[in-house]
Amino acid sequence: MGLDVTHGAFSGCYSTFGNFRKALAHAAGLPPLDLTDGFFRGADKFDRNIKPDWYNDLPIMWESLRDDPIITLLNHSDCDGEIALADLPALRDRLCELKPLMPDDWLDRVDQFVQGCDEAIEQGESLEFH
Repeated sequence: MGLDVTHGAFSGCYSTFGNFRKALAHAAGLPPLDLTDGFFRGADKFDRNIKPDWYNDLPIMWESLRDDPIITLLNHSDCDGEIALADLPALRDRLCELKPLMPDDWLDRVDQFVQGCDEAIEQGESLEFH
């Protein structure tokens, strides 16, 4: 069992999708996903007696980050829902911008997601996550 995104944008393990999004966040110069709202799991990442000064400001709220179309994908459920057709052109373009900054082992996944966005746009449909 895993994640399938329509139009062939993604098919694979949830962990692979999570790692893909972590690589995208890094390439975009955004905070690590583990520190953002929806991903942050609290004190288990830090020694109970030695927490960084900024710890009490966690999790980082998505609204506090600069407006970046990649956030549409980063802050999306990994098991259901959809990315609206209206958001796909900007997401596709941002993925293309980030591709040169991605590690080589993720380039095929970027291409696959871009192709899925293109197909959905051509068909006038959203990307659905199952």
